[in-house]
Amino acid sequence: MSSLKTLKSDLLRLALYAVLALALMPGITLVFSGHVLKTWDSEFMQELAQDLSKSNETPAAREQIMANFRANPPSTICGNNNPEMAKYRARACEPWGNHWQFYWAHTISQAMLLGGLALSAMIALLCLAAQRGRDAQYRSLLLGWRLLSWAGSVEVVLQNAMLAWLSFWLTAWYFHMYSIKLVAIAGIAAACAALVAVVQIFARAKWKFEVEGELVGEKDAPALWQRVRALAGMLGTTAPANIIGGIDTNFFVTESDIALGSESVAGRTLFVSLPLLRILDQREANAVLAHELAHFSGGDTASSAKLGPTLSQFDNYLGAMRGNFLTLVAYYPLALYRTALELGLMRESREREFIADRAAAAAVSGRPLISALIKISAYGNYRGHIERELFQHAVRHDGAIGIAAYVAQGLKPFAWSEQFQDAMQDASVPHPFDSHPKLSERMANVSSPIPAKLFGAVVATQVANSWHSEILTAAQIEGRLWDAYEARFASVHELDLAYRYLPASEEERALVLKHFPPRDFGSIAVAYDGVTVTAGQMAIGWDLIKNMNYEDGYGGDVLTLTIVDPSSGKSSSKKVKLPGIKPMREQLKQALGMYKQRHEVARQG
Repeated sequence: MSSLKTLKSDLLRLALYAVLALALMPGITLVFSGHVLKTWDSEFMQELAQDLSKSNETPAAREQIMANFRANPPSTICGNNNPEMAKYRARACEPWGNHWQFYWAHTISQAMLLGGLALSAMIALLCLAAQRGRDAQYRSLLLGWRLLSWAGSVEVVLQNAMLAWLSFWLTAWYFHMYSIKLVAIAGIAAACAALVAVVQIFARAKWKFEVEGELVGEKDAPALWQRVRALAGMLGTTAPANIIGGIDTNFFVTESDIALGSESVAGRTLFVSLPLLRILDQREANAVLAHELAHFSGGDTASSAKLGPTLSQFDNYLGAMRGNFLTLVAYYPLALYRTALELGLMRESREREFIADRAAAAAVSGRPLISALIKISAYGNYRGHIERELFQHAVRHDGAIGIAAYVAQGLKPFAWSEQFQDAMQDASVPHPFDSHPKLSERMANVSSPIPAKLFGAVVATQVANSWHSEILTAAQIEGRLWDAYEARFASVHELDLAYRYLPASEEERALVLKHFPPRDFGSIAVAYDGVTVTAGQMAIGWDLIKNMNYEDGYGGDVLTLTIVDPSSGKSSSKKVKLPGIKPMREQLKQALGMYKQRHEVARQG
């Protein structure tokens, strides 16, 4: 999650981009159309003056006619509804004629600039609302999501129409030529961009909160359930309906529906980390559980359950706008508001954490809460260190890796090391939802400071009694979850090795071939060590390929390879025709990119 400082910097940058996105295209259209209209007005008045000079009109009549047309030049007549000007308007402002087009381009661009100014003011108000409480943030999101998505879609449609119009008129006006192909491309792109924007407005993203863990029933941990209910009573809130045990390095509560494997869990849910329950004594764990249950009493989880799906839908729309160059005009105002909302959510989250800490300190005590936070932070830091080391292994992991055992054996020695002191500087506690304050701030909040020099002793303290031992199924749940986690870890590590190996041995080559087998596309074959052009069986190693340019074609695609001569260092181009490749076009592009990237990663590392 981004820091507050980073988000503030992003906010300023996005504000500038949003202004440019809303004003640049209308501004260009306004200036260009205004210039052309003034030029035509000037030419019209010059021609009129010449014609009048040859007429039999008196000087006074000529001046009257000139004054009338100066007051009503062709550039304004399309918007002049005076009945006396009907004939003039019909001649000068024929629908879809040149004057008609430029008049409406000028008028619409003016309206868009004014609309952009109003939209900017609305964004500013929404950003201010996003800095207030959860209810205001939720209402702000509902209004902002609809308002900005609709306004953004209108901007996309109009600005891309402007782009298509300008693609014709700029070249026609300044170079006295135009390209039907360019206009067609711009028009098709504008239509596609508008379609993307409008479709995404009505898209309904499915918000799925997936959790890895298993339900801990009351019969499996009666004492723990009793304690949780007692703590909930002390905090004046309803106890959770579900407890989930997992191996993630955190505790949390939620009222959102949870996807738990093939099951769906609804209602208030408490997630407990089984590895962390091993290292916390019961009083420390009680303080952590009280902290989490306090989020129920504060209404935090209810707000998150409402906010989550809407925020997910908003983010999906935002992502769709970002992924298309022609919809960036909608993306930047949306991104500006989303960043402001995130700032508000982070500030609110920090305050909620302080409130929950104080509630936990009142229900249990401040000292066990802080010692628990020290242990959780230390465990999370050390587990991350172990997993990074295991991931750097140069050989694949066969069988059980034993991450849990490595962490359990090394945590206490780690607590007495200099590395531990460095790691705990400005430590915070991992959490799936909120931006937690620093440990030092949380100690001050509950008036229970523990000097940094004693952190190691806190972590190394022997646990006499834990809630882990009261969960009858804890060991079995942990075993299953660790097995599944380590299988995924080993799979990702193996793929990483396939990227890292040059290869230097038959064993390494076999692993690379497992993930990057030769791919035959008819006119060209792609392999981990290079490409082979079928015509002439020309093999080209990845080291010699400086650049690749792929061109889609109706009669057949063309791949242009820029090849470096290893002896002279000079480059040359090799065009590879790819007839009949269209059904496999995307697979070929993907293979070229992936295999080239694999080679570059292997060479670097």
